Amino acid sequence: MNITVNATGNISFVSNGGHAGPCVTSGCRAVAVIISLIAIPGAVANALVCVRVCADPRLRTPTFTALAALAFADFLFILLKYNSVVVLHFFYDGFTNAPLYLLVMDSLATICGASSAYHVVLLYSFRYFKLVYPLKGYLWFTAKKILAISGGVWLGCGIFISAYIVTVYLMAASHPVLAFVFNIITTIVMALFPLLIILILHFMKTAKLRYSIAATRADVTRIMSRMVTAIVIVYIITTTPANIRDIVSLGFHPMDSPSFHVFEEVCRVLMFVNFAANPFIYLLFSSQFRQSVVSCIIW
Repeated sequence: MNITVNATGNISFVSNGGHAGPCVTSGCRAVAVIISLIAIPGAVANALVCVRVCADPRLRTPTFTALAALAFADFLFILLKYNSVVVLHFFYDGFTNAPLYLLVMDSLATICGASSAYHVVLLYSFRYFKLVYPLKGYLWFTAKKILAISGGVWLGCGIFISAYIVTVYLMAASHPVLAFVFNIITTIVMALFPLLIILILHFMKTAKLRYSIAATRADVTRIMSRMVTAIVIVYIITTTPANIRDIVSLGFHPMDSPSFHVFEEVCRVLMFVNFAANPFIYLLFSSQFRQSVVSCIIW
């Protein structure tokens, strides 16, 4: 039994008799190049976010702490997933002889992917309370509390994905129905549930702020809200195709057609875009973050 990882980061286990060797077709090489052009700058940028938030006292705010926590999860996901998707799947001819190594890499990447999704939820929830309940949000959410919640997110994702690995991989042969059901549950928990929470909070925020003075508060608040909104929009755009792909793969037999394989590669590329784009959104919307990065470069 061999293992692959679907576009949202969930591990899928298939018995296809083996994988192809190194990347030899022009299409495969093109995908590897595109992913590399996205993943490498994304990993560097996410690492820079973590470094600047830790090093610059001006950025040690609850919002930037939440952004750094998200960047840390994104950085680890890119690092692990690039290794398993590009290095192993495309260039390492003997990776079929190292299934345990691939399982560990993909399992850790899945934990990071789930953590990233729920850090987006954490970030949006924090901004919701800051806008709708500014005084309570200021008191409830401090940088230390954000870090504590982030630790809880990592712990919860680690426990859930560990249960997923045991159920879907180790128990798949003896309990195929349980493995199939738990795979569906994992797709819902990792992909659909975060989107549902974000949409509910969005509509609640819109209803609360429609006639509220808080909606016209300082420019900094509006800019930060736009930045978080941009992060959520990018998250939705880049993960929705993969969610559709996962549902189709779980509900039906995998479609063995050229068009579906192209769609799978598009989902894979969008997955890397999702985890690489956030630092560039920070640079676009936050002058404070831009100044911190410029000062770092000048220094």
